[in-house]
Amino acid sequence: MQPTSYNLLRRSVVVAALLLSGLATGSATAEEAPNPFAHGLGEVVRIQADGGFFALRQLPPSTRGWIILLQDAGVPPYASGWMQQLHDTLPDRGWATLTIEMPGTADSADAWVSAARQRLSATIVWLQQRNEYAIVAAGQGLSGVAALQHAARPTHGLRGIILIDVDAPLHAPSGQQGRRATFHALSQTRLPLLDLYHDAGQTAVQTAAEERHKAIRRGGHADYSPLGLTTSVGSEPTPFSLRRVHGWLERHADHIAAGQPDRRRR
Repeated sequence: MQPTSYNLLRRSVVVAALLLSGLATGSATAEEAPNPFAHGLGEVVRIQADGGFFALRQLPPSTRGWIILLQDAGVPPYASGWMQQLHDTLPDRGWATLTIEMPGTADSADAWVSAARQRLSATIVWLQQRNEYAIVAAGQGLSGVAALQHAARPTHGLRGIILIDVDAPLHAPSGQQGRRATFHALSQTRLPLLDLYHDAGQTAVQTAAEERHKAIRRGGHADYSPLGLTTSVGSEPTPFSLRRVHGWLERHADHIAAGQPDRRRR
């Protein structure tokens, strides 16, 4: 059976979290919170940490590693766009995807990033408890900032980061403290880093990309891959841009898999 056919069959297999007792760390009821992934591709799980939140998991026949997908602030978890396309297509190439429900509204961009960082940390621990350590985080917008700041921690538990349009929040009114924390995280990270951004000739976006590149150089980080896309921010990913993500993962597959102490697949 072709991988695409495999995924089409899986689209109808959306299981409520309360039925997945072997996947969640505790029980959940329909009254606790609405399921934001009712029509998503994969299996719904509930992670009982950070107050409890839903995630949508899709497994390939044989798993090479895990990609945690983080939507931007204010975007529905399974909205059409980058995260949804990566969630649906990466399992065809052997990568398990886990799209998590992001925090709701917050008083400021910095507060939201902090909440998103805690949720990412809880998700990584959830995977590690299942003996999964080959983990990459992919974040769009403010979620990319959260992934960067989490990666600056000594025990981040990641093997790589994919950023998508992280330049927008760097120019948002999130305060100088948030900007300093983000650039500090960029200068500290030693993880393979793919930096995708839609510029379409926009000076502010190009300037932000240059600032990120300077922060990376200050930290002496060599494995940094910036890629400016000619479409505008908010555009759907093109086949070309998706191929660039797939290719980056292929190039770093051995490094990502090296984080897995137990290579047996359950």
